[in-house]
Amino acid sequence: IAFSDKYVKEKKAANREVFSAVDEKHHIALMSYLWNTGVFGPRQKEALEENDMEEFISEMRDAIHIQGNSSSGLSMRRAKEANMIGENLDDWTPIHKVVVSGTRASPTFEWQTESGEIVETYTSDRSLHSGNIPTKPNQTDTLDEEIIL
Repeated sequence: IAFSDKYVKEKKAANREVFSAVDEKHHIALMSYLWNTGVFGPRQKEALEENDMEEFISEMRDAIHIQGNSSSGLSMRRAKEANMIGENLDDWTPIHKVVVSGTRASPTFEWQTESGEIVETYTSDRSLHSGNIPTKPNQTDTLDEEIIL
């Protein structure tokens, strides 16, 4: 608990402009993001400083890389964080699943609502992590995974 409290205080101090601009109802989702990534990207920070949460959600779609590869698990985490933010926005339809398509060498991640509407899409220029979809290990394998949130 002491570590968590210290971490939250340090991150809020380091990102003072963000946390003062963004409604407090979004702080938990932002801390979840920071806990996992450590920092906001430049365009993310700009969106947050303008309290543009829709743009921040859009900018999170590509924060899914680990060990030089893209990760379906991190895309799922970003989609869950997007839902945490979205639940406080007008007209938000929750992301229901992450669809992973394309090839292992060039995977595409779609955040979809329950009705199949695409909220965000991102095609990575980094191969899918070897721990993701182990049944399709080759770089040319066609991907077709759905991860229900």
